[in-house]
Amino acid sequence: MGTGKTTVAQAIADQLQWPCMDSDEVVVALAGQSIPEIFSQAGEAEFRKYERNALKQCVQQEPLVLATGGGAIVDAENFELLNQSGFMALLTAPAETILQRVQSSGDRPLLRVADPKAEILRLIDERRPFYDKVSYVFETTEKSPDALAAEIIAGFQGWYTTP
Repeated sequence: MGTGKTTVAQAIADQLQWPCMDSDEVVVALAGQSIPEIFSQAGEAEFRKYERNALKQCVQQEPLVLATGGGAIVDAENFELLNQSGFMALLTAPAETILQRVQSSGDRPLLRVADPKAEILRLIDERRPFYDKVSYVFETTEKSPDALAAEIIAGFQGWYTTP
């Protein structure tokens, strides 16, 4: 959350001239509700079911640049699906940067808590074992979306051509 996944994914897609999808948008289409509505009415577990179905739909399309939610890979089935479907890149940023980026947005259900920064740190710690499985990690704090896109494309090209 707040690392620039959607923005950078679109920059990658623009540079590659590939289609781009955001799994959260697919979730909204499948559920017929916004993500905050899903969380408030059905909870995170139901959101994660929609997310799993969205990812299954998305990976059927090739070529595609896909932005997923930060918690998508915590589900082992999602991780395997994404890992087997193509190049997976993790975007990171310090908690302070994430908080600064998402603070103006009221649509972050996981941050509807008394101390959003503490929650960001908790989520990062909780998800770290899953994030550590991703081979390609890109820090987003000091880079423009286009610069990050170029870095990620270079990583993808190296990954794609490796025997």
